[in-house]
Amino acid sequence: MKGVDAKVELIAELDRLSGDRTALQAPRTAQLYRYLAGAQTGTGIELATHLILRLGVWWSPAAYAQLPVMTPWCVRDRSCRYDQGPEAWGAPRDDGFLRDDNSIIKKLPLPVVMRGPAGHPFTGQKPWRGFTACHIWRDLPGGRVAGEDPWLYSFMPNLVWLPTWLAPLTDRQASPVQALLQRTSLELFRHQPVRPEVASFARRAWDELDVPGAGPVLPLDQLVFFEPHADFFKRRITYLSKFVDGCDAVLAGGGLSKKLICTRYTEGLPALRAEAVASFRDQLAGYRDAAMIATA
Repeated sequence: MKGVDAKVELIAELDRLSGDRTALQAPRTAQLYRYLAGAQTGTGIELATHLILRLGVWWSPAAYAQLPVMTPWCVRDRSCRYDQGPEAWGAPRDDGFLRDDNSIIKKLPLPVVMRGPAGHPFTGQKPWRGFTACHIWRDLPGGRVAGEDPWLYSFMPNLVWLPTWLAPLTDRQASPVQALLQRTSLELFRHQPVRPEVASFARRAWDELDVPGAGPVLPLDQLVFFEPHADFFKRRITYLSKFVDGCDAVLAGGGLSKKLICTRYTEGLPALRAEAVASFRDQLAGYRDAAMIATA
């Protein structure tokens, strides 16, 4: 069995709700988000809220408590793809962080089983296709973008997986959907006890995020979660170690003897300033060492 196809599940849910006029008239195409975005009050926001609640998938609070940031070695950089300029996916920024376009993030839960309320069709299955990894906070104070911060890009409370046809709703800054997701994330994670070894990394991320105004929150007991197993955490730590070891090799005066993620990164890291490589290395090593204890 391949797993959950979010597009199929989304259409099925709209069909199940077809007794409701808003759901009946909703397009069963990629234009669904435009339809819902144009109806962000009354029955329109009610339908969007229902679909996000029913079909969205969050990281579990238990996983967050052990590994709040999953891949702090990469950042979001839309300019790295050919449609924004010269193809540069995987190249390092000047500070060592790998330039990604969400490709690395979206693959993280593929081997992870989901858990939902009793009877939910996602329970016990893995995501297959039709989902998009959505960032709940986009714009930060001072004009910064959350995805460009490596400690926010893969911060578990900043992520929710939605059917791709719904995902653009999260890109509308200060929209009702974005505010709903932010309030829900705060309710779900903000006061969740975190392992002391990684607590400072979680605090650092939260300190960067705005708190939305009062308003509705998704019912937490009806949410669906990714529930990582021990191998998931081991893989994340293995990747951190690969970057630390690669930086050590570069700082020792040599290049990388084997590929690290991709050719662009392997060739680009040795070309950076030694001070930048050392700082990048130390950040990842500190988190790696803390996460090894927190996930043991």
